[in-house]
Amino acid sequence: MTAVEYVPLPAEVYDAPLPLDAYRQAPPIEEEAAAVERLMDTTEWRENREYWLRRAALSDRRALASTVDSLLQGEAQSDAWLLREWDDTHGTSAGKHPPFADEWHSAGGSRPYVRQEYTAWIEHGQQ
Repeated sequence: MTAVEYVPLPAEVYDAPLPLDAYRQAPPIEEEAAAVERLMDTTEWRENREYWLRRAALSDRRALASTVDSLLQGEAQSDAWLLREWDDTHGTSAGKHPPFADEWHSAGGSRPYVRQEYTAWIEHGQQ
């Protein structure tokens, strides 16, 4: 089987989920934080995609709730980048656009990638 070359979508048809849509079915932030902590305590978290995904989504949600806290903004961007690197290395992206697709650059960074992946995770019955 031959690999199909990825062709990015033009900006006018780009479809990254909005935060409200991506996190509509997410548990409250406190519950999500406890779930991330449990994953860290009970699994080999460095090798667990669910940990990286939920951590990035939690950071994104915290940053969205506090738009003036630059530390939270930076943490959200950093955690999103770590998820993109994880998915790129392990081939575990579940969404429409791969981790380092041009769409994520035009969308303003890595956080929309987290929303895409979280949405895909929820749609596949996770949580």
